[in-house]
Amino acid sequence: MAQTLHVIDQVSELVGLAAGLLEGGEVEHAEGMLVGLRAIAPDHPELNLNLGLVFAAKGKIEEAAPLLRGAASLEPVEPVFWNALSACELKLGDAAGALVAAERSLDLDPNQPDALSNRAEALSGLGQLDEALKAVERALVVNPGDPRLMHNQASVLRKMGRLEESLSLLDRALKFGPQMAQVHAERGFVLKLLGHHEEAIETYHLALGLDPGLVEAHWNLSLCNLLLGRFEAGWAGYEWRWQLKARDMQPRPWTMPLWLGQVPLEGHSILLHCEQGYGDSIQFARLAMKVAERGAQVILEVQAPLVPLFKGLPGLTGLFARGESLPETDFHCPLMSLPLALGAPFEPEVGAQPYLQPDPARLKTWAGRLGQAGRPRVGLVTSGSPTHAADQDRSLPLAQIAEFLPKGIDYHSLQQVLSPADQVVLDSREDISFWGRDLKDFADTLALTAHMDLVISVDTSVAHLAGGAGKPTWILLPFAPDWRWGLTETRT
Repeated sequence: MAQTLHVIDQVSELVGLAAGLLEGGEVEHAEGMLVGLRAIAPDHPELNLNLGLVFAAKGKIEEAAPLLRGAASLEPVEPVFWNALSACELKLGDAAGALVAAERSLDLDPNQPDALSNRAEALSGLGQLDEALKAVERALVVNPGDPRLMHNQASVLRKMGRLEESLSLLDRALKFGPQMAQVHAERGFVLKLLGHHEEAIETYHLALGLDPGLVEAHWNLSLCNLLLGRFEAGWAGYEWRWQLKARDMQPRPWTMPLWLGQVPLEGHSILLHCEQGYGDSIQFARLAMKVAERGAQVILEVQAPLVPLFKGLPGLTGLFARGESLPETDFHCPLMSLPLALGAPFEPEVGAQPYLQPDPARLKTWAGRLGQAGRPRVGLVTSGSPTHAADQDRSLPLAQIAEFLPKGIDYHSLQQVLSPADQVVLDSREDISFWGRDLKDFADTLALTAHMDLVISVDTSVAHLAGGAGKPTWILLPFAPDWRWGLTETRT
């Protein structure tokens, strides 16, 4: 027992020495010493905490975070460890965890610019923008002239829609830190939102010249190229999405090879699988037919609510819901990688045939519910999922368009759920019908949509459904639209 305690004391002493090396900037020496000590004492709390700090300093975020989370069992812990954990959680996409760590650090020292900045970024990630702005403004009082803090503040202002203020602040930040790639990348994003697309592309290239591996710059550059119709560069850059920390864009752990057009598919089987939202799956599922035309057996996996919608999709050998057991295939490809894999730019297909066909039984049921058409019928969709990252830029209150709807038309809400405010508008209009309680799934929505003469929708999944069914569709777009709609063209 005495010998064990002696070893622990020696380890603690050496950990203290390694911590001193780390504080003096000798990260490599500190890492070598701590890794060696961990072979002797793998559960030593201070050792693991300091090793986590080393890994964080070297950008090994996945290795650093679990070690730094051990800080919760140690009291007191220096603020630097909480700060490092907060920064790691932010990079891993866990804003809630980052906020907890930042606030623990600020409990120990309320005037740390790094902790205040991390707290602001976490609050911003959680959508608490007013509080985020206050936090970063407080940090700038403590440390004025810090370009990292200006970048953080500009990001919050951008999310609040205060784009000109954000751009001005980023220009100021670049005077203090002209070599900061992330500031250039943020500036490119703001320029894109302001409609200055060519300048945005130049700015993304500046960012990548400073940091060729900056994922956000590659990703946003690809979106800008796609928006401008530069599909070859856009689709190649779109593959950077797998490097993002966004929870809805994580690669799947398939064992079969990824197919990106490198070999012919004749005689082979391939799994095409969903990745992002419902609308993305609806829009890109049509390319399954083009894969089948190359002689492949096509298995399609989509989100469970979409399965009834795709039962009649031509060219499929099998259709499965995500989460179901899947057959073995020779290759796999995410749906939104198909334009790159097929070498098809996904340009507007004028005169393309509908690829979504309503179920005849459901079509008849909805015909009975609607009754005889005495006037033109228009389907309405004014809001999408509130959890969408850019929902504030696409959804709008029904009241905002209701006053512009001409009389003499029967309007039908194609949404399953209405907000209380929208319900008030609905109750005041006899010419708008709501069918939410009867819309069991997307196949019901498709059957109802088939009875419309026109669909007017914000940028959400029903817009893709209506287009896939060949229904004339008007889409209400924000000033800075999603890449798929282009800037001046009619898209089909």
